[in-house]
Amino acid sequence: MEDEFEFYMQYSDTVKVSELTRTDLKNLIQTGESRFLEFKHSVASPEKIAREMAAFANTKGGTLLIGVEDNGEIIGVESYHEEEFWLNQAAREECIPEIKVTMELVNTGERDVLMVKVPEAKEK
Repeated sequence: MEDEFEFYMQYSDTVKVSELTRTDLKNLIQTGESRFLEFKHSVASPEKIAREMAAFANTKGGTLLIGVEDNGEIIGVESYHEEEFWLNQAAREECIPEIKVTMELVNTGERDVLMVKVPEAKEK
């Protein structure tokens, strides 16, 4: 479990999303879902994604990859703006206190994946 955390942290705080390479993203996806990493096909509803955000915030933080199937297949996001809207809605309206997430679109060469970083909450 400690190795999993150390591997995740390589990409969490030390690498800015804008500096993330396609290889970095694929390596991260290959590690699979964990306490720190969750794959989502899309944002199904603000309520459901808020639960994921709250779980990350109440532990050590984590990353949501939108546009990635549970098996690690990159399917991409159809509408960045729609996904961003629902994620912001979840972070602001469904989480108390509000969670300040950061989001960035990462191009994999064929498809775009939305990376959402959820910080560890100061209040739990």
